[in-house]
Amino acid sequence: TIEEGFASMELRSGRRLTSLPPRNKSSPSNIDIGQDEDVISTLPDHLLLGILERLHLREALRVGATSTRWRHLPHQLSHLELGVDQFHGTTPVEIMDAFTGAVRRLLSVCPPPCPACSRAIKTLVLRFYMSDPLQLSSIGGVIEDVVSRGETEWLEFYILPPASSNDNTTQLLAELGLAERFMSFSRACPVAFRWLTRLTLQNLAF
Repeated sequence: TIEEGFASMELRSGRRLTSLPPRNKSSPSNIDIGQDEDVISTLPDHLLLGILERLHLREALRVGATSTRWRHLPHQLSHLELGVDQFHGTTPVEIMDAFTGAVRRLLSVCPPPCPACSRAIKTLVLRFYMSDPLQLSSIGGVIEDVVSRGETEWLEFYILPPASSNDNTTQLLAELGLAERFMSFSRACPVAFRWLTRLTLQNLAF
């Protein structure tokens, strides 16, 4: 249940989030809550989103997967921070595949549950490898769809190399190749790069 899921949630502040105490049956209420229904899930969407915004993204996604009531909410989050370090794989390519898929799902347009609800991604921070051009193009395309709505206030890229080498010459050549890939990426996604608020590049030689 949602209540069981909340038992292991940790806020960014380090505090634990637990379920609300059961409502007194004698207290007045305009909400018809069944005996086994989760009290928190009866809250309106904007309050539930306020809860999810205070969780780490992985926890927010896990909560969204536990109940049909919460399932659409991760697609309504307005502050997103996602990095390759949150994914697992045997190779950088596999890690980037998982990262790219998650970015596309999170940033995809999800129809709101009601006309009054709308999504505006205010903050977007992404940490990813300078990897396969197809992966980069996929990420750049969905980001451009988001920022083209004109509501993004902060867009940050932290780009790092997928692997390092102990050989200095090999490493330098790899860094030069990654720099060329970065330039191709920036040219292919001009809208995204125009919206950038901060760009951090690690180990790229120009």
